[in-house]
Amino acid sequence: DFPHAIVTTFQIITLEGWSDIMYRTIDAWTIWPSIIAYASLIVLGGQIVINILLAVINGSLDKIEESIKVGEACMKEPNTHGISAISNRLISVYTTATKEVVHGKLYTSF
Repeated sequence: DFPHAIVTTFQIITLEGWSDIMYRTIDAWTIWPSIIAYASLIVLGGQIVINILLAVINGSLDKIEESIKVGEACMKEPNTHGISAISNRLISVYTTATKEVVHGKLYTSF
């Protein structure tokens, strides 16, 4: 059953309760295929999780960098709109970046 397989794979990748699952697999298979399967799943799954984490961090840093550039550009402009326009623009960029990180939107180039 596919949903159960997804949950089991997630447990193995996150290393939460994976040893109990591994012992049941060793009982069903022999020891060497089980070790090879679990080692490869943990290593490859860990790499995927690290890449996703780095993508989220990269996206957040890009948004912060954009907000800094907007702030610098607003500071170079003549003060016709006042400080409130600068702060409103910075707040909108920060709010957008925060919402994208919270909702898991990734803007990376893979």
